[in-house]
Amino acid sequence: MLIKVRDNGFILCLLLMVPLAWLLPEAGRTGGWLRAEYLIKAGVFLIFLMQGLSLPTEQLLRGVLHWRLHAFVQSWNFLWAPVLGLVFVTAAAPFLNDPLHTGFLYLAILPTTVSTALVFTGAARGDVPGALFNTALSNVLAVLIVPAWCLILFATGGDLPPAGPMFVQLSLLILLPTLLGQAVRPFFGKVLPAVRSWFKPVSNGIICFAVFAAFADSFHNAVWERTGWAATGAAFAGVVVFLALVSVLVWRTARLAFASKETRIAAFFCGSQKSIATGVPMAAVIFSDGMATELSLILLPLLFYHPLQLVLGSFLVDRWGRRPHP
Repeated sequence: MLIKVRDNGFILCLLLMVPLAWLLPEAGRTGGWLRAEYLIKAGVFLIFLMQGLSLPTEQLLRGVLHWRLHAFVQSWNFLWAPVLGLVFVTAAAPFLNDPLHTGFLYLAILPTTVSTALVFTGAARGDVPGALFNTALSNVLAVLIVPAWCLILFATGGDLPPAGPMFVQLSLLILLPTLLGQAVRPFFGKVLPAVRSWFKPVSNGIICFAVFAAFADSFHNAVWERTGWAATGAAFAGVVVFLALVSVLVWRTARLAFASKETRIAAFFCGSQKSIATGVPMAAVIFSDGMATELSLILLPLLFYHPLQLVLGSFLVDRWGRRPHP
């Protein structure tokens, strides 16, 4: 039976943020009465604190020794996907405006998902401990690698915050709460199962609020009037092509690298997926200066990539999960 996409409600919420931002731009914009710039930072800290609390330490340790899988996944997350993104935006340059050009490159340098990659790997009978370690490692490394890539790709004319403060801020908002969550996890033994069911809806709500704030800024500054809605069609078509390219290449190289089907499945889901849970909050920090008014357009490829990777993953889980047991 085809695995149902579990984030339908989340996707609907993301879609609703656009008309809501159009109706209430003064509420969500930077400096608006909701003070979104401060609420988002507090929300980012909470997201990664909950993520640190959720990661099972024992399973993480079991996945440590799969070094070939780690090298494969991290190189696809932070090297080969960015290289492919550069090639893609160069080829598609006539169809992409500057914010979408930035958005596709930003999508390419993001880490993998955490919960989705694990759910799909488990449902397809892949290497779950290896996938768990790589999803955690990818999102920790992202604190250093994503802003480093951004400084290389986008730091022209003061478009980004200074490197030092940006690294410090991301470390305080992402790395610190993740490590803090792992440190206090043993003290939440009996309470954690009862409260963990709230983690995902709370995280999703914070991400939706960040998307609302990004679009509120864009409507307040008339970005869409200057850009035109044709950008939406270009972003969607580009994401379909980019997702297909990444997925095919990750699977082909995984088949060359690993004899075990279980390892190949973990390598595919961890190597090809991109995290909206990390991508949206990081973008709110990284593009908070010169590119803040264009953040909604920069995020557009990621907002399309998320549901499309869920649809593809559901189809593949149905196919791979039905294979005979060894």
